[in-house]
Amino acid sequence: MVGNEDLLFLVFHRAVPPVGGQFLDYMLLDATQRKILHQGQLALHPEAKLDWIGFSDTNVTSTFSLLFNYARQNGIPADARDL
Repeated sequence: MVGNEDLLFLVFHRAVPPVGGQFLDYMLLDATQRKILHQGQLALHPEAKLDWIGFSDTNVTSTFSLLFNYARQNGIPADARDL
């Protein structure tokens, strides 16, 4: 969960995740009006881990994840990871 001005950005598990996977949803709220502005599923590679959520300097929601485990297990060089 992260906030910026009147906006609140939430990422959460929508169901019990399978072993080695995640089912993540997101919700963008206007905290002042107590209104959902947008919601949906967060696209994330099954081997990835969500490391960070936040807002850009223009209030665009942002997420960041790395595929360290996937890259190591499949012999992919660190600079070739698909983020």
